[in-house]
Amino acid sequence: MSSPNATLNAREWVLMHYDVTIHTEWQEFSDYVYSIEPYFTADGYDVYVAKWANESILIEENVYYYDHDFEQLLADMLPNFDRGDKIYISEDCLDLDTCEWETWKQQIQEEEYE
Repeated sequence: MSSPNATLNAREWVLMHYDVTIHTEWQEFSDYVYSIEPYFTADGYDVYVAKWANESILIEENVYYYDHDFEQLLADMLPNFDRGDKIYISEDCLDLDTCEWETWKQQIQEEEYE
């Protein structure tokens, strides 16, 4: 008999492992704990902001002028979320379909067997 996790793709498996959900479309009143999204400066430039919901935007910590490696940022952040957390990531910042979910899954499984 196969386990229920056997039918999950790598992305679903990783998100289920951390018990977090990622939304790519903003939903009002969704209680996102973390977001990665584009912002526009007063003079019309695009910047990217990655921050916790309860923190103010700090230029030196949260703002990226160039398209940052948000895939690596997401990989680094996943273990820091609490169970049930909701994350918002704009598709303008990161295409979740191109992330290395299979690699992340393998890394998690290897760490569990150590």
